[in-house]
Amino acid sequence: MKPKAYITRIIPEDALNIIARCCEYRIWESETQAVPRSVLEQNVQDADGLFTLLTEKIDKDLLDMAPRLKVVSNMAVGFDNIDVAECTKRGILVCNTPGAVSY
Repeated sequence: MKPKAYITRIIPEDALNIIARCCEYRIWESETQAVPRSVLEQNVQDADGLFTLLTEKIDKDLLDMAPRLKVVSNMAVGFDNIDVAECTKRGILVCNTPGAVSY
């Protein structure tokens, strides 16, 4: 069975094709509206990975709902929205895109 990813914004089709090769995924179908917390909570329950933006708060409460989570990847330079210490304690890898604004 492929790992499951939840993506909190529409991303380019090329990127989705790459993800689809190795993962099943669900995606929040908005380019402008942040995913509601209740929707994020529902979708994180069986997710192995999250692709997030700064608008999503990845805190202890959310992590408690995500027993399978292995990676959180922020599609942003920063990562203030993620409780990195809690992720580290749980062995969850945290990634960001530090060069995203320099292109």
